[in-house]
Amino acid sequence: MRNFFLILCLSVFVYADVFNVMGVSSSGMIVQQQKLQAIAENIANMNTYKASDGSAYKRKSVVVRTMPGTNEPFVSEVNSDQQSVQKIYDPSNPMADADGFVSVSGYSLSQEMSDMAVARRMYEANAAIFSSAKQVAQTIMNIGK
Repeated sequence: MRNFFLILCLSVFVYADVFNVMGVSSSGMIVQQQKLQAIAENIANMNTYKASDGSAYKRKSVVVRTMPGTNEPFVSEVNSDQQSVQKIYDPSNPMADADGFVSVSGYSLSQEMSDMAVARRMYEANAAIFSSAKQVAQTIMNIGK
């Protein structure tokens, strides 16, 4: 009886930790999904001369932080990269300014594709951790049967 009580107490603590792991991994999947969304927007607007406000499209980057007291990641802000705009001399372009320069997005497709591959792998890793934690929780629930 004493061993059963000890196993029951340990399983309650492990069960609570499993839910913490599931929370952190699901938050990680949400963060990676938001990163992938920003990357997709960057790729879609790569050759855009002007954004809706009239300026060149600026590359978006996601800033990730963890919640104080926990390990749960979250997107704290989405920044527009001011460095990603280049001016190209093309006086025949209808989007050119008075001096003949056109503002275009100046970031590389290869960088965006490598960022996308990393974000996808991190999403898959979080999904695998979530699945493993779910299996552990199911195993703990079946201990008393």
